[in-house]
Amino acid sequence: MSHKTSNTSANSPAGMQPGYCPDLWNEDLSPVEPHERTWRWHNIAALWVAMVVCVPAYMLAASLVPEGMSWWQAVMTVFIGNLIVLVPMLLFGHAGAKHGIPFPVLLRASFGTSGAKVAAMLRGIVGCGWFGIQTWVAAPPSTLFSTS
Repeated sequence: MSHKTSNTSANSPAGMQPGYCPDLWNEDLSPVEPHERTWRWHNIAALWVAMVVCVPAYMLAASLVPEGMSWWQAVMTVFIGNLIVLVPMLLFGHAGAKHGIPFPVLLRASFGTSGAKVAAMLRGIVGCGWFGIQTWVAAPPSTLFSTS
């Protein structure tokens, strides 16, 4: 596929700047202007805490206790694992937060325009899998509450 900038005002999406390729640009992929970037470190920290303080994390810690760990060792193991995952998350998110570009656009630098689509789809599949785990964990209590 050729990505030549041959757009005219007649076939350009609304808000697209001249010279951008319509195959690579849409409103969702456009950079966020500096004055619209309202997230600070405490917003990102709150998002991380919301992602790691969940029932599957407690279940993981609880499953380590019968294996011989004390409760505090199990909690610290899960916490350290979450800190290890935090490092690449911060590295990947830094460029997006600094320059206002979404993750799929950032992927283009590493994987090219076609490879970025594959990587973004794989990220989506992982998200669907995590949603499935959360649903599987939440289903029995939800069923119990709805039948009582």
